[in-house]
Amino acid sequence: MSRRLYPFERSTPHDIPSDASGKRAVALTIDELELGLLTLHGRETDRSDFWAANGPAFRETVLLAIRETSDALQLEHISSALREELEGQLAWLQVYLSPQPLTPN
Repeated sequence: MSRRLYPFERSTPHDIPSDASGKRAVALTIDELELGLLTLHGRETDRSDFWAANGPAFRETVLLAIRETSDALQLEHISSALREELEGQLAWLQVYLSPQPLTPN
């Protein structure tokens, strides 16, 4: 895996398994993630249909966030405040992938 030089660079694509339809799941951009969360919390959104259509992409996005947060925690020169914040984010991301995930607020 290659290291990013700048925080805003996209990560190198990883070998992502296909979902049941044979499509490859791809991590969402921030804009796509925000739009998806707004849609998910919309009154007229059927949650089971939403997760059936978008679950693999959301899962890949969370896995990518876990990888990147873990990489950041391995840096030598990181403040204790930032380390504590990243560790909290990592714990939240791991809970999201549990069999009974919490819904983001």
